This record gives sequence, C-alpha cells and structure tokens, in this order.
Amino acid sequence: MLDLKEQNIKLREEARSLQEKLSLQSKIAFEKGVYWIEEDEMTKDKTKTPICPRCWDMDKTVVRQRIDMYGIYGNVNGFECKNCGKFFEVG
Repeated sequence: MLDLKEQNIKLREEARSLQEKLSLQSKIAFEKGVYWIEEDEMTKDKTKTPICPRCWDMDKTVVRQRIDMYGIYGNVNGFECKNCGKFFEVG
C-alpha cells in the first residue's frame, strides 16, 4: 500500500513539472534572432524580456538578458549571455 502512495506522489510531481514546462514554453517566442519571454513571472514585468537562445535551445534554461549597445561588436544592439558567454545581436 505504501508503494502505491509513493508512486502516486511521484507521478503527481512529474505531472506538475510537465505542466510548468508547457506553461513556460507557451510564453516564449523567437523574434529578432533571440527568444523572448512574455509576462515574466520572475520580474513581474508585463513586457517581453530577452532570454539567451543558446541556453534555451541546449538546456531549456531561462537566462534573462539586458540588451545593450556594444562598441566592440561594431555598435550593435545585443547581449553577451552571463551564463554561456555567447554574444547575440538583436534586430
């Protein structure tokens, strides 16, 4: 009987995790060369926040970014991911 209870708890946790992943996936869209997350629950921001495409594609990790003007890359709008170190031009 205890095994069934433990299995039930484990299955419920797995189902909840999958539902959270699906919910997150529905809030992410690819535009202007990067992914954007809408209605970011972490920052409580209702605008789109850029996230690193490499980190999302490879690990499904949401790494929020801030777009800056980079002179070393020829005065382009973009960001260098603090997680993977890759530079992405936005635009």
